[in-house]
Amino acid sequence: MDPYNSIGIHANHMDLVRFGGDDSPGYIKVVGELRRWIDALKQQSEVVKAVSITMDRNLE
Repeated sequence: MDPYNSIGIHANHMDLVRFGGDDSPGYIKVVGELRRWIDALKQQSEVVKAVSITMDRNLE
C-alpha cells in the first residue's frame, strides 16, 4: 500500500474516534481512508491470485 495519508481530525485524544454521525467531517475522512486501504488490499489480493495461478500452471 502507498504511504499512509495524514488525516487531521479536530478532537482531543479521548474524542478522536467518537463522531457525531456519518456526516461528520472526521468520520468521512476516516471512512474514505479505510475504503482506500480495502481497495488496495483487494487489488493486491487479485495480483497474488493471478501469480499463484500462473505458477501452478507452470508447475504442471
